[in-house]
Amino acid sequence: MDNLLWDRKLIKSLFDFDYKWEVYTPPKDRKFGYYVLPILYNNKFIARVEPVIDKKENTLIIKNWWWEGSVKKSDMMIKSIKECLINFKKYLNANDIKYIKDLTSRCS
Repeated sequence: MDNLLWDRKLIKSLFDFDYKWEVYTPPKDRKFGYYVLPILYNNKFIARVEPVIDKKENTLIIKNWWWEGSVKKSDMMIKSIKECLINFKKYLNANDIKYIKDLTSRCS
């Protein structure tokens, strides 16, 4: 975990972004998911992603995606996000990326 996110009050005051890593939260109490990461674009947290690795298929699966309410999506933003996910796939040595839902249509 990035130590920037350790101070949740600071993140809220600087970025107006509420973030909680829900790994240790009981499933029934989770707002998003087990391992959901924030997405930073330019100087703003714009979304949350739930990535999962399918070890059998060696595939990065984008299981869920949540846009923050005030985000205005653009083609450039979507392109940049997809490029970052490709880099994440490479970092994980995964063979492919599978999107459960299209990022452009996934809202809240």
